[in-house]
Amino acid sequence: MKTRRLDMPFFSINTKAMNIPQEYADIRPFQPEELPAAFNQLLSDPEFLSILPHVFNGVPVEAIKAQLHTCTDTLDFQKKFVYAIVKKILAEKNLPYHINYVSSLGSLFFTEQEVVDYTSAKSSDTKAFSEYFKGMLAQGIHMAPSQFEAMFLSVAHTDEIIDQTLEAVRNYFTK
Repeated sequence: MKTRRLDMPFFSINTKAMNIPQEYADIRPFQPEELPAAFNQLLSDPEFLSILPHVFNGVPVEAIKAQLHTCTDTLDFQKKFVYAIVKKILAEKNLPYHINYVSSLGSLFFTEQEVVDYTSAKSSDTKAFSEYFKGMLAQGIHMAPSQFEAMFLSVAHTDEIIDQTLEAVRNYFTK
């Protein structure tokens, strides 16, 4: 599912110290203090609001709005929302999984057991992860080839890249 984007890129880095030419002012990254207005613009979009119940099944829209307003920058948004979407995709397919993440660093394990150390990580289905890795690679998504390695989100991951990645995850698990 493709989502409608804001008029400006949805990420923030400290651009005050950067010398951004005036002709690029309309497409520069948001400053953290500009994010509340950007979120309000997004949350006033009926199309965006109409997809929230499908993406976050059972979560009240007001709770999603409140969570969105706690995001301080792009990485904060990614860690609070992107991993949640991946969890939803896996839960819809009734697959045994566990996602550990801290900030923008995350790991996906194919296990029902909570992963807290190497012993619990070894309970994972490495063959299932291997197939997942190959399926993602076949769709152009390059990731660590082992579930014992981490994935990273960063401001280099544009909205388009995140959409492509989430679509690849959906595609893989609906095959």
